[in-house]
Amino acid sequence: MTGAAFLDADLSMWVKAAGVALTVAFGLVAGYRVQRVLRAYIPNMPAELGPAVGLIASVTWLLL
Repeated sequence: MTGAAFLDADLSMWVKAAGVALTVAFGLVAGYRVQRVLRAYIPNMPAELGPAVGLIASVTWLLL
């Protein structure tokens, strides 16, 4: 493997890792936003439900 091919493969790995991190972060933020909206309609909603929904959605998106 030449140096250029190694750097290209390494860069590709970092780009994919950054994409995964951004997707999970977006899922968490979206989960907290959903939680704030749902609390207006469901006062006894557990605090962990919003972020859990966001994480499930982001992991599902990554698997697609």
